[in-house]
Formats: sequence, structure tokens, C-alpha cells
Amino acid sequence: MKFTKHIRLIFLLVILVNILPLVFAAFPSEKPKYSSQSVENQMHWGEPLNDIRMRLTSPQGNIYKRDISLPLILEVRNVGRQPVPLQKLNGMLTLKVTDINNNIIVVGDLCGHIKPWEFNEGYLPPGKTIIDTYYLERLKFHTQQPLTSINLQFALLTNKIIPGSPPVQQYQYSNAVTIRLEDLPFEHSLTSKDLPEKWTDDIDITYGESGGMFPNYFGIHIDGKGRVTTVSSWPHKGPPIMKGRHQCVLDNNDLDNFLHQLREFNIDKLKACDDKERGADLMYSCLSIAVGGKVFAGQYVLAGSQNRPALTFSGIIWHLTTKLRPEKFTIR
Repeated sequence: MKFTKHIRLIFLLVILVNILPLVFAAFPSEKPKYSSQSVENQMHWGEPLNDIRMRLTSPQGNIYKRDISLPLILEVRNVGRQPVPLQKLNGMLTLKVTDINNNIIVVGDLCGHIKPWEFNEGYLPPGKTIIDTYYLERLKFHTQQPLTSINLQFALLTNKIIPGSPPVQQYQYSNAVTIRLEDLPFEHSLTSKDLPEKWTDDIDITYGESGGMFPNYFGIHIDGKGRVTTVSSWPHKGPPIMKGRHQCVLDNNDLDNFLHQLREFNIDKLKACDDKERGADLMYSCLSIAVGGKVFAGQYVLAGSQNRPALTFSGIIWHLTTKLRPEKFTIR
């Protein structure tokens, strides 16, 4: 009898082992959560092109809330066998934003943001990666439709070098990242009143000017440590702004005086340009001022009496450049 009971017990265990997985499989699996650890965002790279591939990640999660800073990390890797000249990477980095149905909301260049490879004479060794950081709340674009989620994807214009022929320009794409929106990051959340009296570590300012009948570009970035990076295609032969890429550090007095000028100017007077004002022969400026998670950003026309505030702000920036003592540098 005992032997028979053992046989029955073994038979029952065999049935349970084979049936239980089927029972649990019948229940629907839990939906993946928005997380910085999601496979889609953290593991996938874009397709390689011209020995380059890109990856976009959101390391602090995939949910945006008002006045919260949400960094986006863009990695550019050399997957070839030879060093890639950084000048092969065009300064034009395009952002593509779509809704959950893949309808395009906006496609535009990141005016004002200084890329690590921009005007850089260095090289990206095989297997090495350049890392650049963007912030969702600083990527300004307008939409009339209510949004709960958006997809972000970067496209970088690269130059395919063909010996004896002009370079062939091709777009290199990153993977797409989905961000859930609890608030909309597209409106100004920073005012002049939010600017502190003293420079702090959480201040970040980017400004650029481009366009005109003889297109050239100037850009300046100031981080919380007072480190300044400038890039320029204008053929200046000497200070304050020389052609190429330069950096220096501003002292606390210069930074505090610059903040004072911004408060006195009142950034709230700046009005972003619309499609009616755009023209191929016009000069434009792009501005992003971030203090913590609050941001003021926009694009402005540098012409006409109605755009006088933008011209005045340009003068403040150019006055700041007289304080710079740049030294040329390259990325190692």
C-alpha cells in the first residue's frame, strides 16, 4: 500500500509540474512600467552608418513632471576600425518628435546647443563614445493637440568621405525614446523674478546667432561652474570671439554682473518669432536659460523695431564676450 501511495504522489507531482506553467500563462502579463531600465530605452542603438551609431537614453526615468529636470543622454560611438575625425560629424543635429500614433509633431534642429564635436579638430577612436546631455524641458516646440506621450529621436548629419570626390551627407538616426507627459514641457516656466542675485551651480545658459545673407554661426554656453564654451564660423582674427571652438572660465564677479543685467533687462519682454516672420535672409537668435527645472527658451528674429528686445539681449551677450579669455581645446 505504501508503495502504491508513493507512486500516486509521484504521478500527482508530475501533473502539477506540467500544468502549473500553463495555468499561470493564461493570466495576462503586467504591462511594462515607464522606467529608466526599460529595454527599449536603455539597450537599443540606432543602425550604424559611416562607422557611427547613436543611442538615446533617459537615465532618470520616462515620466516628465512640471519643473523637474529630465536629462536625455545621446551617445555617439565609433563602430569602425579607424579613428573618425570629429569634423566628419556635422553640427546639424535634428530632433524628431512624434505622438503615440507616430504622427510628426515637429522636426527641427537644436539651435543654440553646442555639440561636443562641433568645430572640434579631434578624433573619435575606434570603440569609443562621445556622450552629450540634453534636457526635455529645454527642447521647446509647440503643438495644439493634447499629448500624453511623445517619442523622441535624434538624427545627425554625417559626411561620408570618398577619396577624390566631395563628401556625401547622410543622416544617422538614434533609437526612439518614449516619454510619458504628466505636464507639458513646452511653455516658459522661468521668469526674470526666478533669476537669483548670485550665480549658482544649477544655472545653465545657451545662446546662438545664425542666418543672414552671408550665413555664419556663433554659439555660447555657460554652465553652473562658470565654464564657457564658444563656437563660431565667423572669420574673426582675434578676441573676444575667434573662429573655431574655445573655452574659458568666468570669475564670480563677471557671472553675478551678467545675472544682474539679465534681471534688469527682463527676459519676459522677449517674444518668440512665428512662421510669418521667418525668412532665408534673416538673422536669428536662440536662447535657453535654465535654473534648476525651470526654463525660458525660444527663437527670435534679429531685425525690425518690433524685435528690439532680442537685439538688446544680443548686445548683452556680446558685451559678456569681452570678458572672455579663450584658449583653443579639443576633446580627448
